[in-house]
Amino acid sequence: MFLTKRSSSPHALVTGMVGAGLGDTVLLVGCGRADAMAAVAATVGLSGSAHALVTRTSEADALARAAAAAGVLLTTAVQLEGRFPFADGTFRVVVCDDTSGAISRLPAAAQATWFGEARRVTAQDRKSTRLNSSHGYIS
Repeated sequence: MFLTKRSSSPHALVTGMVGAGLGDTVLLVGCGRADAMAAVAATVGLSGSAHALVTRTSEADALARAAAAAGVLLTTAVQLEGRFPFADGTFRVVVCDDTSGAISRLPAAAQATWFGEARRVTAQDRKSTRLNSSHGYIS
């Protein structure tokens, strides 16, 4: 007989797949599900930091509300194109969340820049995770 522990968090799958932990630096790129992204931000604790880049002011507002409801600190900026405002290898974990389709609605060149920049700011010994609406969760 196998016993499994069930999490009371509705975002346990996402936070588990992302793999962020206490003290990590996390970048959330896009905001398909603000509450899930706030849950990811909560995993870094007081010793870590969580930042988000989104394509719309409405997404930034949704993230701010979700972070406030979860009691977590999450800095958010709206950016449509260009270089991310972070140094190479800044983040231990980068999550590209396109479950809302906001990133895929950007022009092809902007999409390529976003995903290239996500790789650039991810520390070499760490990972990035992409959440995509048409393919479910992939890492």
